Amino acid sequence: MVKNISHSIKKQFASAGKFVVLIAVCITAGVVIVWPLWRFATSAPVPYTIAVIALLAVFAAYRIIRAVRSSPWRNTVRVLLHIAVIAGGLCAVVMLVFGGHRFAAIPVVIFIPVLYLACSHFLSRF
Repeated sequence: MVKNISHSIKKQFASAGKFVVLIAVCITAGVVIVWPLWRFATSAPVPYTIAVIALLAVFAAYRIIRAVRSSPWRNTVRVLLHIAVIAGGLCAVVMLVFGGHRFAAIPVVIFIPVLYLACSHFLSRF
């Protein structure tokens, strides 16, 4: 019985030790990864921003190319048209608002989902 109790205590201490080591490894990995990025971002914000945007653009392009290759051309055309409708509508709204024509932007905001649904309806018959 004493042997079982000592084995149980050793097992609990081993589990606690593994937990402490895991936390130490996570903290160390966080410091090793985050500190250089923080240093780069605070010492040179413009190159850091350009690097982050470039990495995100490469990742987005990779995902888009991969999705286009694995889907039929009809779905690709549908998605690209939906993206064009949303992006074009939002660009028009932003340009109207910044141009001082806020009330002219309201019909455009209303027209975006209507055009989106119309494109979905007409492309479903394709």
